[in-house]
Amino acid sequence: MLKNIITIQISVNTVAWYGAIIATVGFIMSTYNILRDKAKIKIKYEPNMYIHGGESLNYPGGVEHLSISVINRGRRPIRIEAAYLKILGNKGLVYLTDSFADHRPRIITEEKPTTTFLVKQNLIDIKKVYCVIVVDGTGRKYRKYVKAFPTFLQFYYLLKKLIKDEKNSKKTI
Repeated sequence: MLKNIITIQISVNTVAWYGAIIATVGFIMSTYNILRDKAKIKIKYEPNMYIHGGESLNYPGGVEHLSISVINRGRRPIRIEAAYLKILGNKGLVYLTDSFADHRPRIITEEKPTTTFLVKQNLIDIKKVYCVIVVDGTGRKYRKYVKAFPTFLQFYYLLKKLIKDEKNSKKTI
């Protein structure tokens, strides 16, 4: 017979702590994967850009362009439908023509994470641009404010608009 028998004793507290630690690590990893997997968009607003070299009919060289780059920082592919500019003093949004052009990639993925909208800068008063709005295929809007703090000019246009709206409301009464 065997004289030396090996016995292992594990207390209930040890098993409970082990289970709690494994469950916590699993929860943290699952949460990280969920957050990493969702769509994340970064918008770059760059005025005073020039095109050199490959000039085309859409973008002539030697002219300043406003460049809006949309970058997918998430893992899911995203279909970018349109880009707009909110300009102070205008009633609506300015729709960028590259939104319905076929030459730019519409679906941005991990492999090709960027698409760019270009517009001639002389068509827009850049000092009045308040924010850039990008719309994806599901209708979700992403905003990029041009300046973190409003400038005096932005306050001026806002005040001017409020005064104009006040005058119009008095005329209708």
